[in-house]
Amino acid sequence: MTDWTPDMLDSGKPRYQAIADAIAGDIRSGRLADGMRLPPQRRLAAALGIDFTTVSRAYAEAQARGHVESHVGRGTYVKGRVATDRPDPSRSAEADLSMNMPPEPQDPELRRRMQEGLGYVS
Repeated sequence: MTDWTPDMLDSGKPRYQAIADAIAGDIRSGRLADGMRLPPQRRLAAALGIDFTTVSRAYAEAQARGHVESHVGRGTYVKGRVATDRPDPSRSAEADLSMNMPPEPQDPELRRRMQEGLGYVS
């Protein structure tokens, strides 16, 4: 386990966000390496002189950003570098939004009513 404590600069952000930002910054700088265990939430709260729930929220924010992963009973661990300039693989292919056409209805009665409602002339 590491004795990591974040450098808390007064950024004007809520403390939980500042801690999550510090985790991200320390991963980028190499101060926190992949697989390192972060201090328990209560210990970090005591070291920083802040409320436990603030640290808990900060760790949850860091996890939502993909920087850490938490395991009940084992602790919170650094996931390593998270490339922010790399596109999300689930969105790697650009979507073609140039044509948005609904599927053709298969029900003949529905087609007839739709054509009638649109004043369709064949």
